[in-house]
Amino acid sequence: MRRYYLRSFSILLWLSIALSGCSYDPVPINYGKDVCDNCRMQIEDRGYGAEIVSPKGKIYRFDSGECLLQFLPGQPFPADQARHLLVTDRSAPGNLVDARSAYYLISQQLPSPMGAGLSAFRSQDSLRAFHSRYDGEMLDWKEVYLRFTKR
Repeated sequence: MRRYYLRSFSILLWLSIALSGCSYDPVPINYGKDVCDNCRMQIEDRGYGAEIVSPKGKIYRFDSGECLLQFLPGQPFPADQARHLLVTDRSAPGNLVDARSAYYLISQQLPSPMGAGLSAFRSQDSLRAFHSRYDGEMLDWKEVYLRFTKR
C-alpha cells in the first residue's frame, strides 16, 4: 500500500512540474532588461512596448507596437490565433492591454521608439484626452493592422 502512495505521489509531482511550464499567461515586460524580438533594441520606454503569446505559449516582446506589427506577418500563426496580443497603454505606462480592442493614435508629437508615432490606449476616453493635447490620427486595431502589415 505504501508503495502505491509513493508511486502516485511521484507521478503527480512529475506531472505538476511538467505542466508548470505550460502557462499561456502574458508576462510583464522587464523594462531596461528585455530586448525586442523584432529590432533587437533594448525595451526602455514604459509608455510603449508590446507582447505576443503564441498559440503554443511562446512569449515575444517588443519595444513598440510598430515592431509587433512588423513581426506578425512572418509568423507561422495568424494574428487572430495568438493567445495574447498586447500593447502598452500610453495613458498607464507599463500596463499591457489587448491590442485587438485597444485604440490608437498616430502623432509625430508623441514619438515612439521606432519613429512612427504610434501610441495605444485602453479606452476611447484616454485616446480622446491625448488627441486633444497632441494632434494626430485616431485608429482602431483593424486600421492599424492593415497600415503596418501591408507595406
